[in-house]
This record gives sequence, structure tokens and C-alpha cells, in this order.
Amino acid sequence: MSPSQREMDIYDKNRDGFVSFYEYSEDASDGDDSLGYDMSWWKEEHFSASDVDGNGLLNLAEFNE
Repeated sequence: MSPSQREMDIYDKNRDGFVSFYEYSEDASDGDDSLGYDMSWWKEEHFSASDVDGNGLLNLAEFNE
């Protein structure tokens, strides 16, 4: 298993082979880093940019982006 597959497995909570934004954001912090900046917008923007086919889910290739 590749390192990226192992990382994807951490986020893929329902084990369907895809990562939804809900799964991605649920595992991440609440959007605040140690300096107090809200980064939740960046997480959603980054996720959306990686979702090449626009289906709202990241497959392994999209997750690697």
C-alpha cells in the first residue's frame, strides 16, 4: 500500500474508496490554526480544486493532488 493510499484510508471514513468534503473536513481541525486564523475556506477551496470531475468526491488520483 502506497503512503498516499494509507493517508486516504485515514480520511475515507465510510470505506467507499472516495473522500467527501465532509469526511475531509471532519478529520481536519475546526479551521483555526495556532495563530487563530480561520482556514476553513482554504480547506474547501483546496478540496474543490482537487475534485477534477466535479462529483463532490475525491478518488485516489484526485486525493493525491
